[in-house]
Amino acid sequence: MKTPLRRYLLVAFALVFTLYTQPIVYASAQQITLTSVYSQIYVDRATTLYLPVNVTNTGSATKVSFKVDAPTGWETSLSYEGYAIRELNLQAGQSLKLSLKVSVPANASRGNNTVTLVAFDGQGATTSLRFTIEYAAPPTPPPGVTLTTVYPTLSGPSGTSFEFTVSVKNTGGEDDVFTLIANAPQGWTVTFRPQFETSQITSLSLKAGESKTIAVTVNPPPRTESGIYNLTVTAASAKTQDSVRLAVEITGTYSLSLTTVDGRLNADAVAGEEAYLTLVAKNTGSVQLRDISISSNHPSGWSVTFEPSLIPSLAPDASQQISVKIKPSSTTLPGDYMVTFSAYGGRVSTSVDIRVTVSSPPGLTALGLAVVAAVIVMLALIFLRLGRR
Repeated sequence: MKTPLRRYLLVAFALVFTLYTQPIVYASAQQITLTSVYSQIYVDRATTLYLPVNVTNTGSATKVSFKVDAPTGWETSLSYEGYAIRELNLQAGQSLKLSLKVSVPANASRGNNTVTLVAFDGQGATTSLRFTIEYAAPPTPPPGVTLTTVYPTLSGPSGTSFEFTVSVKNTGGEDDVFTLIANAPQGWTVTFRPQFETSQITSLSLKAGESKTIAVTVNPPPRTESGIYNLTVTAASAKTQDSVRLAVEITGTYSLSLTTVDGRLNADAVAGEEAYLTLVAKNTGSVQLRDISISSNHPSGWSVTFEPSLIPSLAPDASQQISVKIKPSSTTLPGDYMVTFSAYGGRVSTSVDIRVTVSSPPGLTALGLAVVAAVIVMLALIFLRLGRR
């Protein structure tokens, strides 16, 4: 009985000794390592950094989770092969390349700022990798403003309203209020309003670095002569100012009127005799007219002459009288006839219709009455003779 018992005791002792002496394998914080070629970075403006990070498991297979500690207002994210991650499964001896994205805001604190990447293994042990980012914000820009426009020159006829689009940018480092000033030719009006709005403004408030677009409406006086007119728009504050030069090209309007000197559109004439009429041609546009010819459309056999028949030039708002002689043919029957007078000046033309009332000559009228009377007397004598028979 002693021999089997002794064997059992020996076997149990061997098993206990074997289990006691075998090592226990697990992933500790020291078995997860984080490394990077960067440790301290210098930036002088708001920017986004992409920091390479190597994570290595020197122990057994385990799940690793991550956390990033950064200053308030900073944005961070961790990615692997373009995908944002929070956890990874790492096999024993496996190493992966990660990317830590860090966005440095413009209002970051000057000096050293710390961003820490923390890794947790499956048992809660941690290891970390610290980055020091030194932020040296650029100096505050001096006060400044710029005015720009895409279309500095606009063209059109007189009486047109011209609208320019001007961009105003505060290039300074502080908020500012700018007064809008226009320097235009005498008699011209210039108004300002925010783009796509109807309310007129005289000043513009801009934050540092902010830009706004305004509409500049320019109205020339009526009948402004053709030509190119320059004007400037200025944005000025107590600290700075800038101007943009604009130009308006007045192409002019072509317009001509033709009527009688007294405004009447009818005239009297005697068949075979001359009648006189005075027309007035007026340049109602804003461009000087040249070589204006006068013509007429009248009944066949009539004679119509003009003095002058050609007007060499006619300035804006100027007029020229034209003497007209109308002579209906001697065979024209009494009645009303239409005569059309036309004025043609190259790029402009106009016409006026005059109703001419034609009557017979006085001698012809008396002769006609005598003939009628003679016919009546002859008819009366014939009736008397026939009555005696």
